[in-house]
Amino acid sequence: MNTITQILDNLVLRFKSKHPSSNFKRWEPDLHSLLVTKTNFLPSNATIKQRLWHIENKINERILCSICHSKPVSWNINEYRLFCSTKCFGGQTEIIEKRQQTMLEKYGVKNYVNHPDFNSKRTKTYLENYDVEWSLQSPVIRKQIKQTTQERYGVDCYTQSEDYRLKTQKTIIDKYDREYVSQKRINDDSFQKLNNKEWLIQKHHTEKLTLSKLGEILDVDLTTVVSYIEKHNIQKLRFPSSQPELDLIEFIHSLSINNIVINSNKIIGKQLDIYLPDYNLAIEYNGIYWHREKNKKSRAHHLNKMLECKKRNIRLLTIFENEWIENGEIVRNTIKHILGKNENSIYARKTKSVISLDKKEVNEFLEQYHLQGKISFSIGIGLKYENELVSVMTFTDYENHYMLSRFATSKRVIGGFSKLLSFFEKNYPHKPIISFADLRWSQGEVYLKNGFTIDKVLSPDYKYIIGNKLYHKFGFRHKKLKNKLNKYDPNLTEKENCDNAGLSRIWDCGKIRFVKL
Repeated sequence: MNTITQILDNLVLRFKSKHPSSNFKRWEPDLHSLLVTKTNFLPSNATIKQRLWHIENKINERILCSICHSKPVSWNINEYRLFCSTKCFGGQTEIIEKRQQTMLEKYGVKNYVNHPDFNSKRTKTYLENYDVEWSLQSPVIRKQIKQTTQERYGVDCYTQSEDYRLKTQKTIIDKYDREYVSQKRINDDSFQKLNNKEWLIQKHHTEKLTLSKLGEILDVDLTTVVSYIEKHNIQKLRFPSSQPELDLIEFIHSLSINNIVINSNKIIGKQLDIYLPDYNLAIEYNGIYWHREKNKKSRAHHLNKMLECKKRNIRLLTIFENEWIENGEIVRNTIKHILGKNENSIYARKTKSVISLDKKEVNEFLEQYHLQGKISFSIGIGLKYENELVSVMTFTDYENHYMLSRFATSKRVIGGFSKLLSFFEKNYPHKPIISFADLRWSQGEVYLKNGFTIDKVLSPDYKYIIGNKLYHKFGFRHKKLKNKLNKYDPNLTEKENCDNAGLSRIWDCGKIRFVKL
């Protein structure tokens, strides 16, 4: 009976003149297992040739770098390299110069890949052997690569393997002392604190610092703080008031309103940021990050809260963060109007109607006094008081109807909507008038008072978030996405493409469509 040594020596002779078949493991599993066991000091991805080399040369350890003598060198087809890295190799000036001199004498270039014949010869070889100009164009080669990768790593592509992940992570740790390349911008003190679970719990749970505030302290963005909070399995808390919410509460106090309930779950069974019992009014301040779809806020989240309030005869205003930051004065005036605290008011009967307003004048007014800003329109009319424009209403003229697209005032104009609408109906050809009420802000009472009827209640709609700004979904339709995203796949849906690009959506409360025939 042959000994194990003899069996392996015979295997060496067998593959001495040819490369081992990639199916060796499959066809001769016992022999393959014996070879791997005998050379178990080698990494799991060592080739058959590499293992046979150790058997032949009776070397039972890794081959180390000839320069640093500390790190193993890699196997290159039929032999080991001399150096473990370019750093060690780079120190051998004489070897490099000698090699370059030889290349210059033979081919006239320091590196043969720069020779004009290199690409043509390579292409010719591939055409002769595989009938393709480049190796990876060959289905045979691709199949062999996939098969070999499957045998060595259990995956179709090496970059999917655990071995690749660990090597990459080790390189990043050695180079940057971080787990991921993106973390290299985090300074050492902040990185230490982010990896300190106790410190994060102390700041977030005990000292009640918001995640945004932690980001400011550590000089990192909010998503970085959230990722480490989740990594440590620390519960994310939403505290009573962020700074903008505090500003909003302070503003309400400034209106001589002191009966304010903050962050209560007792009113409707869900948390309300601000509740004013004396006015049957609740206000939700929705941070863009916390209320986006990716944070498990469903499309009906804001609508359901509004409906729960409505059941209890409570009017709910839903304010998005960007509105308070970008149009704070408009939001304040709207709240004052709803609360009847707008001291700067006039009666519409003291104003005069103005027709065919200059579009520039209308849009400047809308930018200053309407949350949604300017809009394209056909007809603009307004009210002036003491030669000052105080109210604007715009219409778009369609074939079968008009769209009442904007109504805005610079102060409280009592009866302003009715006067402008009446003027329009008397001076323009009769057609149905359609308009919408945004349920985050209104139930459309002014429409009902002026003869409109409810045509349809529309489901919640969404906008896309980029930074702290919201963008209408029309800008993200397929025909626009291909020019907007770096990576675009026409076979994917709009949402799938946007998800891949890291974009998220935020949902509103829906709208009511009104019509006046």
